[in-house]
Amino acid sequence: MTVPDIHPHAQAVRLFYDNEQPVSASAFSNIIHIAYRQDPSSGKDIILWEDIKAAFDEVMHVRCGSFVLPFLKGSDFKNLDPLRIAAVPGITLDVVIKSQLDVRRMSLRPQEALSNHISSSSRSTEEHELFNYSDESFSPAPPEYSSIITQDLRETERKARLGDKDAQVALGDMYKDGQGVLQDYQSAMDWYLKAANQGLARAQLNVGYLHDCGLGVPQDYTQAKDWYFQAAEQGYAPAQNLVGDLYANGHGVPQDYAQAMYWYLKAANQEDPSAQNSIGCLHHNGQGIPKDFFQAMVWYQKASDQGNISALANIGWLHEHGQGVSKDETKAMEWYKKAADGGHAGAKERFDKWERRDYSVDTGKKARLLSRFFN
Repeated sequence: MTVPDIHPHAQAVRLFYDNEQPVSASAFSNIIHIAYRQDPSSGKDIILWEDIKAAFDEVMHVRCGSFVLPFLKGSDFKNLDPLRIAAVPGITLDVVIKSQLDVRRMSLRPQEALSNHISSSSRSTEEHELFNYSDESFSPAPPEYSSIITQDLRETERKARLGDKDAQVALGDMYKDGQGVLQDYQSAMDWYLKAANQGLARAQLNVGYLHDCGLGVPQDYTQAKDWYFQAAEQGYAPAQNLVGDLYANGHGVPQDYAQAMYWYLKAANQEDPSAQNSIGCLHHNGQGIPKDFFQAMVWYQKASDQGNISALANIGWLHEHGQGVSKDETKAMEWYKKAADGGHAGAKERFDKWERRDYSVDTGKKARLLSRFFN
């Protein structure tokens, strides 16, 4: 008699340690079956998390091949109660538990890195605004962050479920970046919301960011504004900078450069480099204030001193076009090279374009200039 004869709705599962590969042959000998049922709200076949935990101790997650199955969620993006995952009839799922040997460790971006790498995605159609609002988009953590924080997924999830707001943000980051789990913006939102509702400013910013970019939810600048404001009103500089971005771009609020400057200054006075660069841009472009290339340079320099690559590129622009400083193409390319080395695409394009120029009149000129960058 086969399992389907005994119970027609049985999900095959097998135990895996978290340091095993998804197709380890050693696991085929320990297949068991757990009953699944139809979820009354969604109509999907589901397995109750409690049934899985009753069969296995220390469960971390369940996966189908390399795909980690998330908990099913309601319309509010919160996990349904009781916890449940989708059944996959006809497939053997892997129930992953903590290794009895060395625990696999993972690299996590520091919590503050989220705020340091997000900014307005809009750009002006005018060429000189190529570098105006920070070009450092929300992207994978740079190499220097790769080993700063190492946390075990299971321990982080345990703390998060107990209400630890820092762990909730860390777990949200894992889902947002796909670090140790399948990338899942809805799960990231779920964990960020738990911490945000406890008043944690950086979690409020993260919730706003997902709305701002439409990650896991429809893009909604009004929702982004509301969450950014909650964090900004706590004095959180990265959120103050993002509120400034909203006003500068007219996203979720009327475009208002005076308000943008107000919020940028709040963040810049806390040494936020993105805000310092943006203040330089307002002076550079004369947005809400008269154009002032000298003040633009002052603020760009403040931001560049902290390694802001957009500010490095903007200083290059001032030198290239002789705005507030003597026109000096060679010096401009030095700044563009610094920005390009930091990953600024616009500066790299400009530097590469300059590098390809034909110095046919003086064939030695180009070599002499390039030697300043590569020696």
